[in-house]
Amino acid sequence: MSTKKDITDDTRSQYFENLYRWFSRAIRVGVDISRSNWGEGNISVEQLLWSARPHLQEIFNFSSSAFFSISDQDNSFTMLSCDPEDGRAEIQSEVDCLIDQGMFAWALNQSRAFVTPARGSVRTLILHPVATRSRIRGMFVGIIENDSIDLNEGSLSLLSMIMLNLSAMLESAETYEYVRMQNDNLEKIVAQRTGQLVEARLEAEHASRAKSQFLANMSHEIRTPLTAVIGFAELLRDNHSLDEQQRRQAIDTIVRTGRHLLTVINEILDLSKIESDRMTVEMIPFDPFQTVRDVESLVSVQVCDKGLDFAVDYRFPLPLRINSDPTRLKQILLNLCGNALKFTERGGIRVMVSFDVAQQLLQFAITDTGIGIAADKLPKLFDSFTQADNSITRQYGGTGLGLHICRHLSELLGGSVEACSTPGQGSTFTVMIATGAVADTDLAFSLAEAENRRAGVGQDDAVPDHVLSGKVLLAEDNEDIRNLVRYYLNDPALILDWVGNGEQAVEQALSGHYDVVLMDMQMPVMGGVEATAWLRRAGYAGPVVAMTANATADDRKQFVAAGCDGFLSKPIDRRTLRRVLVGYLAQTRNGRDDKVHGYLEEFAEIRQAFIDGLSERIRNIQIAQSERRWDDLCSMAHQLKGSAGGFGFDVLGKIAAQIEHKVRRLEFDGLDVLAQALAAAARDGGAAQAGMSTGGVGG
Repeated sequence: MSTKKDITDDTRSQYFENLYRWFSRAIRVGVDISRSNWGEGNISVEQLLWSARPHLQEIFNFSSSAFFSISDQDNSFTMLSCDPEDGRAEIQSEVDCLIDQGMFAWALNQSRAFVTPARGSVRTLILHPVATRSRIRGMFVGIIENDSIDLNEGSLSLLSMIMLNLSAMLESAETYEYVRMQNDNLEKIVAQRTGQLVEARLEAEHASRAKSQFLANMSHEIRTPLTAVIGFAELLRDNHSLDEQQRRQAIDTIVRTGRHLLTVINEILDLSKIESDRMTVEMIPFDPFQTVRDVESLVSVQVCDKGLDFAVDYRFPLPLRINSDPTRLKQILLNLCGNALKFTERGGIRVMVSFDVAQQLLQFAITDTGIGIAADKLPKLFDSFTQADNSITRQYGGTGLGLHICRHLSELLGGSVEACSTPGQGSTFTVMIATGAVADTDLAFSLAEAENRRAGVGQDDAVPDHVLSGKVLLAEDNEDIRNLVRYYLNDPALILDWVGNGEQAVEQALSGHYDVVLMDMQMPVMGGVEATAWLRRAGYAGPVVAMTANATADDRKQFVAAGCDGFLSKPIDRRTLRRVLVGYLAQTRNGRDDKVHGYLEEFAEIRQAFIDGLSERIRNIQIAQSERRWDDLCSMAHQLKGSAGGFGFDVLGKIAAQIEHKVRRLEFDGLDVLAQALAAAARDGGAAQAGMSTGGVGG
């Protein structure tokens, strides 16, 4: 009995000893695994297995072991790691056999170890799935030699505990990585939003400063000219001892500052339209050459006053007609040319006109030789309330709105505006506008062709369809203009009388029963404005059409106030003249007659007479300049200005206009240079640039 009791006690003691060793090993394995620093994310199953491999090896003494991952796409198995490497083929062969038997898939769905004999029955396979709560990660496979096998419930439970720990750590690492990524994304979003708020705050502060600066500029731009207007107006009212020159200077100052105020107000109104999205444009067909000529006529006088050069460079081919807004285009060009003039003290200004046939864009490049703009100022140059810097505002004035309005208008016209500049050398502002569809037949390839086609020379409509009938009085002191008008109105049923000054015009109009009076605005004895006013006071009710080279808005207001009904700009255009008279005179249908050739021959004769007398005119102008007979010089320059353009001598007309302008302003410096330029242009045959011998016909 004692022996049996001893055996039972030994067995019980051995059991508890084994159980103690198992628990001790389990605790040690758990502690060792938990000490591994896998909490930083980016962890792989292979890394986890590698860290647990010494414990697995201690329990089972594997001859080789490996881990197989499962593809989420096709559920295929791939061996990721094997220890030792030379056991890879053996384990892969065993696994392939288990897959074929369906045993591998069955083992994956178990939550515990799966033990099966290896092929040949000299070894044993132990399989255990590695799975988290979300999904199965793969399978651990180990091979044990049968002679060293020590399989029991404790060792297999310990294996399950290790795999469970590994799975939990893997899931914890994935959760950590997900939280870290979300946290990083949140930090990026917060940083981005914070940056946006900071940028918005800075922009708001910049806009506030810009508007404050703008209000300060406006206060200066409005108060300064108003001070001049009020001051000179009070001077005219209170000081009766002023001589004529002083009174004229005071009036000129009031007019000049008033126009500046009008520009400031117009820019402010345009800005308000832009900000309220009420700025509109109209799309109508028009002649871009005429728009450029209008801009040139307005800018060239101011350029001449500063002693600068001004030129228009046409890069053909160019369209004869485009579909856009002529008023807004002219506003853009005048603004850019005005800017160039403001910041240029030497050299000159050039306007280059070109056409992008492929994109149907008309391009205007305004280049000056002024102070230039620093590169860091260019990006914000077209912002509202912005100038290059405050020193520019103080020295040159301006609202800081012009370029902003130009950009907005160019965009409304289907184009854009941009700038490039070199400090100290000058700037180029390039504006592009959409032209609408321009066919090849609507392109001119030279200035001569453009003038010919615009004038209609050689076209079927060179002679209007209607013959005018009535009685016309022409008040014009320039014989060349009289000949041109006589030619333009060479209708059998039309009577044309002429007088040479305003006083004769009043007498003749009141006694001759005329259907219309064509009144030149600048004549000797009595000018056109005064003559028209006399006619209206005397009861003459017939139409009076003003003819003048000064056809600005202010001039027209003056003509309307005097009693004029219409306007004709010089140089006189035949088709425009006849179109104006259509509303005042009777008409008969003429159809297409055979008089075109005769008209052209007659015009050629008149034009040749002008050319024959040109050298004497130039000589008389030079003599008047050298003898300082300023009144005679002004009169001769005015007459040449009015007639030269009608015969195609544009260069002569422009130089004569500059001479007249300088004399009227009592600015005599540089007149000798202009007189020499006038003689050179006459010698070169100024009309050669128009490239035609009948340049004044049609139009």
